[in-house]
Amino acid sequence: MILRFFQLYSIFIIGLLAGFGSYSAVAQNIEANHERDFGLNPKLYNGVLYADFYGHQADGHPFIDQKEFHLGTLTLYNEHYEEVLLNYDIYSQKIILAFNDIHEASRQIEVPLENLVSFQWDDKRFMRADLPVHPAAIVQALGFDKHQFYFYWIKTLVANTHQNSKDYSFSSPKKVIYFKQGDRLVEIKKNKDLIRCMELSKQDAVKKWLRSNGVKVQKSNELSLILLTQFLNEL
Repeated sequence: MILRFFQLYSIFIIGLLAGFGSYSAVAQNIEANHERDFGLNPKLYNGVLYADFYGHQADGHPFIDQKEFHLGTLTLYNEHYEEVLLNYDIYSQKIILAFNDIHEASRQIEVPLENLVSFQWDDKRFMRADLPVHPAAIVQALGFDKHQFYFYWIKTLVANTHQNSKDYSFSSPKKVIYFKQGDRLVEIKKNKDLIRCMELSKQDAVKKWLRSNGVKVQKSNELSLILLTQFLNEL
């Protein structure tokens, strides 16, 4: 009798595990069939339509460098996507994904920021980060390891005063620079702000490097700041 009970119990457990396996397989098939039937990955192409409310009222554009989209990479949660068309609206702080739908119509959607990990095009790397006054902000990251610089890019709308022009113009892109040192983030407005972040025993070496390389953090190009992070990581 006991032997019969264990035989029935074993059959039940095997059937239950098989059922879970079948459910997982069905879920994968549903996602695969969705991509096959609609041609779009629902994890990637998931967001509200992007609307530029300012194009008819403002000169210029709200993007970080150009209206044209960049071919780049995008990471959402643990999913990484190659060769996607991206742009970064720094006026409204939105990441825009461009694509053609199943009818070959052009679409632009906003990437949900709660899903965003990072994105990149050319040699520029962006990520989501918590800044002192901007939680879950989008930043351009320079350097690696324990010392990095973060650029927080912004644009503003400026009223036009000339006749025969649109009501507003987008400003040139401006950046706020933060220095990341481990878990610490400090806004850098001048070289002294950076030097104060370093241990007393290392401050003279940092001053000397900045002076000999002619680096002023607020005005230096990206390559100079990347070289600076490399120096600080090795110091």
